Amino acid sequence: MKKSFYTKLSLLILCILPTFAYGSFTITPVKLKISKDEKIAALALKNDSNEIKHFQLIVYKVENEHGKEVLKETKDLTVTPVMFKIAPGKSQLVRIAIKNKMYSVMEDGYRVSVKELPKKVNAEGARVQLVTEFKVPVSKKKWKLNSKEHSLFLSRWSG
Repeated sequence: MKKSFYTKLSLLILCILPTFAYGSFTITPVKLKISKDEKIAALALKNDSNEIKHFQLIVYKVENEHGKEVLKETKDLTVTPVMFKIAPGKSQLVRIAIKNKMYSVMEDGYRVSVKELPKKVNAEGARVQLVTEFKVPVSKKKWKLNSKEHSLFLSRWSG
């Protein structure tokens, strides 16, 4: 009975907390696919808060070591801009590109880390700042749709 009360109280407190206590920004899309022809993808970040947000982007390659996924920083993909700030209500477009000859050897194990940087606080005393980090998976498109394959697919289902 007490546990149920405290659970409900905790949920109520979380709902009442002001939105500025959270990392309030939007990332779209949440998964990136890079095609062989275009070799570039775009990511949009929108600042949904009332204050300026600062971000840093880092590219990681996912490797499997002893059955565990390990993220290692890599230069296989180019991300621009790497560090930036977004004014309240504004957006920033980020481009992720494959370096020239990387597409043929590119695996599906890449992540672009979008990390919110802590703001400088000039107040005295101890403070806790919450920052958000989101890792967007990046992979190459597995299938290619050319006009010949497309017409075969349509004719197969038209009968």
